[in-house]
Order: sequence, then C-alpha cells, then structure tokens
Amino acid sequence: MGFLFVCQAEVNYLGQFSHPNLVKLIGYCCEDEHRLLVYEYMACGSLEKHLFRRSCATLPWLTRMKIALDTAKGLAFLHGAERPIIYRDFKASNILIDAEYTGKLSDFGLAKEGPMGEQTHVSTRVMGTYGYTAPEYILTGHLTSKSDVYGFGVVLLEMLIGRKAMDHSKRSRQHDLVKWARPLLVRSSKLLKIIDPRLEGQYSNKDVERVARLSYDCLNQNPKMRPVMSEVVHILQAMLRKDETILPHSPEAALAPPEVGSAVEEEQREAVGHRKGDVALPQVGKEDVDGSAVEEEKGEAVGHGKSEVGKEAVGGFGVEEQRAAVGKETVDGAAVEEQGEAVGQFKGDDDGHRHRPPRQRTEMNSNVHCINFPKRSKSSIVEGAA
Repeated sequence: MGFLFVCQAEVNYLGQFSHPNLVKLIGYCCEDEHRLLVYEYMACGSLEKHLFRRSCATLPWLTRMKIALDTAKGLAFLHGAERPIIYRDFKASNILIDAEYTGKLSDFGLAKEGPMGEQTHVSTRVMGTYGYTAPEYILTGHLTSKSDVYGFGVVLLEMLIGRKAMDHSKRSRQHDLVKWARPLLVRSSKLLKIIDPRLEGQYSNKDVERVARLSYDCLNQNPKMRPVMSEVVHILQAMLRKDETILPHSPEAALAPPEVGSAVEEEQREAVGHRKGDVALPQVGKEDVDGSAVEEEKGEAVGHGKSEVGKEAVGGFGVEEQRAAVGKETVDGAAVEEQGEAVGQFKGDDDGHRHRPPRQRTEMNSNVHCINFPKRSKSSIVEGAA
C-alpha cells in the first residue's frame, strides 16, 4: 500500500502542476504489481551527486546559488497554490539538474495538501528523511509550509559548507550538520573557516554572510520565526541580480573571469584578501588564475608580513620598495626586488595549489529519463500513508 500511495501522489501532483522548477512527468505505466514513472531527462543528475561525490566536478558558488534560487521558486509556487502543497521531503537527492543547470524538485511521493482557511497545520504521521525534517514536525506531527522552509535551510547549509546533513565519518559533535554549524553562521570570524574550501576566491564576504544568515533564519527552532519561501526567493534574487550579474548556465561559465574593473572583480579581490585596510596596493604580478583576476601577494606566502609601500634611494635613483613582494633581499644595503623572468610570472594561486578544470560532461541524446520507482532508503522515515 505504501508504494501504491507514493506512485499515486506522484501522478496526482506532477500531473496537476506545471512550473519551470518542478520536474515534468511525461507519463506512467501501471500493470499488475508493476509501476513505472517517466520523467523528463535531467542530464546533470541530482544536486547530492555534485555536492558530495568526488567523481563529479565541483559546483561553483554562482551555480550553487542559482540552483538554490530555482528550488526556492519551486517551493514558493507549491506553497502559494490555491490549495497549498507541502513538499515534506526537501533534500539534495530530490533536486535534479538539467543541462542548463536549472534546479527542479522531483519525487512528490510524500507531498501533502496544506492547511486551508483558519487551519494552522495538518496533523499527519511523521514522514521524511532524518536530518532534513523540521523538529516541531517530528515532535508533534503538525505539518506546515514552515516545515519545508527548515528543509530548505538544511540544503542551503550543505551548499555553503559542502558537508552532508548527517555524516558519521566526522567527529561526534559534527555528526549533525545543523547542530554543529548553525551557531557559527552568525559569527563572521568563524564562518569563513567552515565554508566549503573548494569555493575559495569565488564569493565576496558580504554575499557569503548574507546566505549564511538566510540559512540561519530558515533553521530557527521556532517555525513562526522562519521566513516564508517568497521572502527567501526575494533575498536570493536581490543578491544574484546586484551589479547586474548574469547568472551562469554551467560551472564553466561560472568560473569564467570577470571583466577587468567590474564590481564582481573587485569583490573577488576583496574575498581573497587583496585589500588590506585602506592601503591601495600596486597591481603588480596580476594573473588570471583559474578564472579569477588575482593579484599575487607573494610576501605573505614567504612570511614577510610587510604591507607598507615606501621608497629608497639606490645608487641615486628612486626605487619603489614593495615589501609585500616575494624574493626581496638586501644586497650591499640596497632593496632589490627579485622579479624572476617577468614581473607577471605565473606562480599559481596564493595557497600554492593548482586547480584542475572541471571535467567535461558527456552529452546525452535521450529526451526522457525513465525511472523505475526505487525503494526508499533506510534513512527515510516512512511509517505509512498520511
């Protein structure tokens, strides 16, 4: 009965609603005890695969935020329907990505009609996935649209930090991502230390703090204090549209270098530490490293720690002393800058690492994706029909 209920819910909701951020149900087959659902083909698979599998190319910052906005629009559409629909199983594995990296909600097996009129909630058996389910729903069985907001906050946190909601390979206090990371989201000094290191240099501090605050609010223990999904959409749209940023359609586009002198370039330089107080550093040794315009501060890499800019007379000539540059030595009392073969000689990223370009995605010719409805994992809490 549970399997039949899930298939029926899929057909009912996906057959009834149409939205750019909901996966399309092409058709279904029902023969004896066999059930088959046919979805549109989603070339890039699930968000979970891209976030946590080493075999997949890392999703850049802008692509992650675009997918977050897409799924927020999908939830806002469901919550704003004439009869509100509560998705109830929002998680990374249920977010599918098409060839243009558009995020869409799939698997409506646990979806439930929400409260109407003066109703404040729907009472139902607890169903969902551990780590993504709202705490008040687990305790009381009271289901509201704010339960979906909590799940969205968990997935947004996964995108931000690059860890699973539940990960027993970590230290015991870090098993539950929300309990460990949520208090750190509003502490700037701690926040930048827990951000997914694969995103280094792709975001501004202001943007990452804004997204962290949004996740923090969505994960509030009090459901009444969480934002509604329409507010979440507005916040993400405002962030992505600022400075007329064009959203990328792929990781390759997201990693493309910004135009010289653009606001995006300035934010990236600030994010990787090229602004030290109010001192304007000379743009010497600037390279285009892995898609970002980066000014090499090599002095910090070798431990000089000097940032003043001064002048000394060497042999009667004025020489600008760049104390933050690498290879500086004192020869016969004169400050000499060792530039190598050229001033702009490429020496890699500030952290000494070289990044591999994302793997090329194999194009598929199929137009539809045929899914034989899978059994639910043991982590799912499915106790029966609501």
